[in-house]
Amino acid sequence: MEGAVGSIITYLGNVILTSFLQLFVLMGPGLILAFGMHLVAGRLDRLATRAIGWKVYYSLFSIIGTIIHELGHAFFNLIFGHKILKIKLTNRDPSQGETAHVAYAYNPRNIYQRIGVFFSAIGPIIFGTIVIFLFALLLLGGDEFVPLKNLQTTSEMIESIQGVSNLLSSILGGALDTLANIFGNGNLKDWKLWVFLYLAFSVGSNISLSPADLKGAATGFLTLMLVVLVINLVTLWMGDFVTQGVQFIGQFNGVFYAVMLIALLLCLLGAVVMLLILGIRRVVGH
Repeated sequence: MEGAVGSIITYLGNVILTSFLQLFVLMGPGLILAFGMHLVAGRLDRLATRAIGWKVYYSLFSIIGTIIHELGHAFFNLIFGHKILKIKLTNRDPSQGETAHVAYAYNPRNIYQRIGVFFSAIGPIIFGTIVIFLFALLLLGGDEFVPLKNLQTTSEMIESIQGVSNLLSSILGGALDTLANIFGNGNLKDWKLWVFLYLAFSVGSNISLSPADLKGAATGFLTLMLVVLVINLVTLWMGDFVTQGVQFIGQFNGVFYAVMLIALLLCLLGAVVMLLILGIRRVVGH
């Protein structure tokens, strides 16, 4: 009896650990980067409003990013079967009336649609990253991303904390090599790089999420986590099927991390520029 109880406890422990590692490999680093982008983009918005005024900042940079932001919400609403009630793609300035937003409805009893609330909430980050990546392919080509294409995700990497750590180190190294390629290879003399940086900044600087988005993300992620736990609980003894799916998806994560790093660095640079403008205005004002 004690042996059976011990086996059950061990199995449940394996289910919990495996589920945690799977979710972390699948979206942990991306969520960390996304949270960083959310904080920096929000700060950049506030600094830009004070430094150059909302209308100027919106006209120069935010209009493209705002459209991509709202399309990111709507894109995942459609994928997860949500009913879009209203969509407004432009105007995030409250002083000008109704802000850009996507209003939707879903069936809370439908687990698939409940998981979709998470992806819809963080949709601007995922969709925006995809758009920036497409801009990179169109303007720079795919050679810059070669260091990330050579990364291989194996099931052994997802079976232990050390394996996950090694995988993340490899992805980070590949992402940094990709950044070096983008800003090297004579690209600084090519107008296409500067167009790409402008577009990447315009999209990346509008990735901050609203309180409602963050609340929806938390609710949807809890549902996703429970579903993964249940699937592993039922199937882990037969084989690590979920890990195989994570392994397949994980091989593409490095490209997204590299693109998110680019957007994050550009937003940080933009925030520094706005701080400098504010400093100059204070000096001139005195």
